[in-house]
Amino acid sequence: MSSNVPFRLRIGELVGRSFEVYLANLAPFLLLSAIVFVPGMLVTYAALSSGADNAPTLVLVAGILTALAGQLLTGALTYAVVQKLRGEPAPVAEVLSIGVRSLLRVLLVGIVTGICIGIGMIFLIVPGMILMTWFYVAVPAAVVERIGLDAMGRSRTLSEGSRWQIFGAVLLLVLASAGLNWLVTQMTVGMGMAGLLLQFAVEVALGPLGATMAATCYFMLRVGKENVDASKIAAVFD
Repeated sequence: MSSNVPFRLRIGELVGRSFEVYLANLAPFLLLSAIVFVPGMLVTYAALSSGADNAPTLVLVAGILTALAGQLLTGALTYAVVQKLRGEPAPVAEVLSIGVRSLLRVLLVGIVTGICIGIGMIFLIVPGMILMTWFYVAVPAAVVERIGLDAMGRSRTLSEGSRWQIFGAVLLLVLASAGLNWLVTQMTVGMGMAGLLLQFAVEVALGPLGATMAATCYFMLRVGKENVDASKIAAVFD
């Protein structure tokens, strides 16, 4: 049953709970991230080691694999985050299984929302930012509620009233990630394989953060706006 009291996310609470979940499950989250990003890393290394003729194709393949890995990680961690927030275990094998089973839905929603946001960014950036806040929890909704493109409308409904807070939390995460990536890039110039490994380590560390925040946001919106019990949210996985 929906609450009559308007619910508003708080930036500090969203960021704080997201990092709390991330840090409390650092080892399994990093393991999951490493597993899904390894193929892209191997292809990237092959691209750097190959001749000029093969490099562009391998870079493209690496980019595709990395994008797929990101979507798989988002689907998997959505389940993991919901389980952790309700105080239940989330074994790595089970988390990966959920990620694989939800991959098609996640890809569909992720690609369509990405295109919409990308087109919005072309038009003076602001429309893209608006669409990002509308669709921020579309992928978690697709995973938890087992829906396809309807997840976009679901996300827009859930995010209503909290979009400035979502924007602020995402901005903080983007700025922190960009700063760390820039620092690592500067540090690894000319380091060869060692530099590539360090960049991969940063990618593995940052990968779960975005997915964790989106899933945490979805969880908080469901509980806050719809007064839904945490066990009910996760019941679909039982």
